[in-house]
Amino acid sequence: MFRYVIAAATVFCLMGGNCENGGFQLGVGRWSQLGGDSSGRGFLAARSTFALPPFIQWEARLGGRAFSSPVIGPDGTVYVGTYPGDLVAVAADDNERWRVPFASIFAGSAIISTPAVADDGSIFVITSQLNEEEEPVSTLNKVSPDGDLLWSRFTPAVNSFTTASPKVWDSFVFVFAPLELLVFDFDGNIVAQEHTAFCTPVCGSSGSDLFDFFVEAGKCILTFGVTCLGVEWDPSGPPVSPLETYPFHPSVAVADFASVAPDGLPLVVVVDGFCLSAWRFAPPDLQLLWGEKVYGGGCDDKAVLHTSPAIFADGQVVVGNEKGKVRSFNAVTGDKLWEYDADESVQGVASIGRQIHVTSVFHVHFVDSNGQQVAKFDLPGSTRGAPALSADFAYVSFSGGLHTFSFDLFSSYAVDNTMQGGVSSPAIGEDGTIYVTTGGGKLQAYGTTGSLQRELSFPIVQITSPADGDRLQFLPLSGRTYTVEVADPAGGMFEGRVLISSDREGEICSTEGSGSSFSCDGGQLALGTHVITATAIDTQGAAGVATITVEVIQGELAPPNTAPPVP
Repeated sequence: MFRYVIAAATVFCLMGGNCENGGFQLGVGRWSQLGGDSSGRGFLAARSTFALPPFIQWEARLGGRAFSSPVIGPDGTVYVGTYPGDLVAVAADDNERWRVPFASIFAGSAIISTPAVADDGSIFVITSQLNEEEEPVSTLNKVSPDGDLLWSRFTPAVNSFTTASPKVWDSFVFVFAPLELLVFDFDGNIVAQEHTAFCTPVCGSSGSDLFDFFVEAGKCILTFGVTCLGVEWDPSGPPVSPLETYPFHPSVAVADFASVAPDGLPLVVVVDGFCLSAWRFAPPDLQLLWGEKVYGGGCDDKAVLHTSPAIFADGQVVVGNEKGKVRSFNAVTGDKLWEYDADESVQGVASIGRQIHVTSVFHVHFVDSNGQQVAKFDLPGSTRGAPALSADFAYVSFSGGLHTFSFDLFSSYAVDNTMQGGVSSPAIGEDGTIYVTTGGGKLQAYGTTGSLQRELSFPIVQITSPADGDRLQFLPLSGRTYTVEVADPAGGMFEGRVLISSDREGEICSTEGSGSSFSCDGGQLALGTHVITATAIDTQGAAGVATITVEVIQGELAPPNTAPPVP
C-alpha cells in the first residue's frame, strides 16, 4: 500500500495568465538548467498536479547515483548527470535515447553539478576528476542533442575545480570556478574572465582559506564520493545522515528582466565565500556594478558556503548561507533590502510573485517579499535541494520522499514517501510533468493523462473536543479523549483513518472506521502550548486537515479523603 498523505489543493494567481511583473504566461518557458532558467528563480508557469504514486508516469534507471537535478531540452528530452560520470538523455516516454560515458573519456570523471540546455538543444555539462597530481580539476563539455561530444575545455581559473552548475544565456555559458567568473561562447572560447573575490580578506600566500577549502572539498568528493557528504545510501530506506556538509559551489544567476536590464544587457550575479557581486554583461565585456561583503571580514573568518543566488522579476536578488541567513539585495544597486534567519543551513530559494520559498536542512519556509515569515513547515527528513514552483504547487525533494505544497500557507500538502530523495531539486515540464531523481539512481516522472487534475473529494474535518483555545489541566496518570467530526462533501459516509498529532510530541492517537464522529484516547501532553492537528484520510487517499491550539497548564490534585471511617 502506498504511504502518502494528500490534502485539498488551492490554485494560485495564474488561472488566467499574468501574475507578477515578470509577465508570466501559462505553459511558456522551459526548465533548462539549475533553478529552472538562467535567473535561478525556481519557477515555471505550468499547471501541475500532486507528485504522488498514483501519478507516476514512468521510472528510468540512471545506472548510478545522481547529485544532478533533471533539466529539459526543447524537444522534451530530460537530461541528468550521474556521479559515475554518465550524461543520460531520457525521452519524454521514458526510453533512454543515449548516454555519454565521460568516465571512459576522462578517467575517473564524475558529474556532480546540473547540466544546462540551450535553445538550440546543445547540452553543457561540467565533469570533474583528479589530475596526475591528485588535484581536482573540472572540464566544461558541449554535447549535441544527438549525444555527440563536440568539445571539452578545462576551466582556466586559479582554482580549476568547481561543482557549480553552468548557466546558459543567449549564446553564452557562465561558469563560477572559485574564485572567478568565466564566460564561454558556444564554440568553447573564453569571452570574459573576472576575479570575484575582491572583498575576501588577504591572508597568506593563497589570499584566503577559500582556495584550500575548495581544493580539499574537491579531493574528498572525487575520492570518496557520497560518503564525503555524510550520506549513506540504502536502497531500502532514506539516508541515515542529515547531510550536514555539502560542498556544492554556488552557480551564477543571469537575468534580463526589464527590472534589472532595461537596456537588454543581462545582469550577472555571483557569490563566493565572502562576496556577492553583480556585473553587467555587454559582450564581450563584464562590467562590475557593485560588490557587497555578505560574510566575514577578517583573516580569522572562515569561508561560508552560500546557495546559488536567485534574481527575481521584482528586481531583488536573494541568497542564503550555511549559517542560516537569507539576504535580499537590490539587484541593480546592491542596497540591502531585508534579512531572514532560518536558524539552520539554507539550501535554496525560489519565488512566485510576492511569495518566496526557502529550504533549509529540515524545514521549508514561506516568507513574503519583505522577508517576513508567513509560515514554516517541518520536513520529516532533510533536504539539500531548492524548491521548484509551478503555477499550482511547490515541490521539495527530501531524504524521505517528495513533498507537494499548495500556496495556502502549507495547510494543504501531499507527500510521497515511497521514494528517497533530498540531494537534488525537482524539475517541471511545460506540460506540468514533475521530474525528480531518487537515491536509488532513478529518474521519476509524475503527471496526469487526460484531465489535468484528478477528481478527489476531500473530507471536511472539525476537532470538537478539545476546543480551539482551551486551557487543559495536566493531571498525572490520566488520559485525554480527542473527538473529531468528519464529513464527506460528496454526501457519502466517510470511511478511513483519523490521526491526531501535536506539533511538539508527534502522533497522539489514531482510529479507523466509517461514520461521522471519531474519538481516540491519548496520554497527557507536556505543559505549554500545542498545535493539535487532526488528519482524516479516506480509502482513496484523499485527506482533510484541521488544527486547533490548546494550552496545557498545571492541574491540582484532589485533596486526600479525610472523612472518618465508616463504623
